Amino acid sequence: MEDSQSNRYDLLQSSDAPPVEDLAGLFEDLSSKLDANYQYSERCHRERFCDWPGRSRDGKKHGTQSAPAFPWEGASDLRTWNIDDITNKLCALASHSLDNAKVSAFCASGADPAAAGESEQFMDWYLKRALPSARRNFKLAAQWGVSFGFAAMGVYWEEKRAKIKSSVPAAELAEASGHIALWLDDESAEEPSPEAVSDAGEILGCSAAEAKKRLLACKAFGAADRDETATVYSRARLRALRVGRDIFFPREVESIQDAPCVFTVEFLSPNQLRERAESERWKPEFLDEVLKKFPGSRGGEKARSSASASMADKDVGENRVKIVRAYYEAHDSSGAQSKRYCVFCPAVLGDSKTLYAASARMESQRYPFEVYAFEHAESEILDARGTAEIAEGWQREIKTQKDLRVDNASISINPPKLFRVGNKPDSAFGPNA
Repeated sequence: MEDSQSNRYDLLQSSDAPPVEDLAGLFEDLSSKLDANYQYSERCHRERFCDWPGRSRDGKKHGTQSAPAFPWEGASDLRTWNIDDITNKLCALASHSLDNAKVSAFCASGADPAAAGESEQFMDWYLKRALPSARRNFKLAAQWGVSFGFAAMGVYWEEKRAKIKSSVPAAELAEASGHIALWLDDESAEEPSPEAVSDAGEILGCSAAEAKKRLLACKAFGAADRDETATVYSRARLRALRVGRDIFFPREVESIQDAPCVFTVEFLSPNQLRERAESERWKPEFLDEVLKKFPGSRGGEKARSSASASMADKDVGENRVKIVRAYYEAHDSSGAQSKRYCVFCPAVLGDSKTLYAASARMESQRYPFEVYAFEHAESEILDARGTAEIAEGWQREIKTQKDLRVDNASISINPPKLFRVGNKPDSAFGPNA
């Protein structure tokens, strides 16, 4: 069984086309195997926030006819925040340490002190001030890592590109095309020549019909609109990731850099999909197929959901679709190893086993992720425990003692009435019974 699994990780990529079907199979397999980690994190979340079945907002126990409350109806059922208090204090300490941390740059020679000082100031400012949502993701990673025992941080370089309109003067159009120049100089010509329209379409980045309209506007007002793609921003990006929900990798590895493959998951809306496709230069046919999967779109499908299913279990939601990024090790026919990445959508793989958005070889031989473990009791990084598991027994003991004091006080203040032997009480045992 282990040999069969090892062979699945042995990916062959002899061309630019990635093994999408094999990667999708690995992703489904890891999703199933890491479901226990996801369930563990859900249990830790419930323990931390005292979310147990039957809990009521008034802090009292309320039963049903088939399952009466114990020891009596209205008994104390207080929420005790020990785990939450421990977790928040440790995370506040980590956040304070980060705020006061200093990035150091060391001189390579005696002539570099000034450059080193400038580099320190720039890196400190860039890390703590310039990166959007950096502080939020640091805090999220700390909260998940301390509470669940492990969390991951993704470090990316993101670039946003958008289509904008710019104004092109008539003189610039005339300089770029002789046909346009002749038509602009001929005041008697009302309609531009086909050659001028063709040149304008290439220069302005639009269709022939739109190019003709813009040429007429240019002759009337002295300028024409041009469609072009501009870079809105290009910067580093940090993203906190939950193991078993946002990021998936084999649990038997000691370091994420030793993993044969790593998958990350995002749920994107139609507008976000179009934005990513423009910024990351996704294949147009991939974008078209994914947009068809949205409910209400032409050829779209209904959202696959159930009362017990979470968003992480579905490929298509009400207004978002699952996009998977695969980072993996592969070799070609000559045996040369390389790290690569591929973007695909599980919702469209049923229609085409080879459809993907983008694929490329990674320049770095490291995955852009780091995994934090709260403790190192075992060699595998996912064998760490968090505060929710470590302090679970303490919190339950303190809750029992608090409920005991409240119930004892209720009985002492309003004790049950006495009845003669053989007379059945009017109500169940409890205060004022």
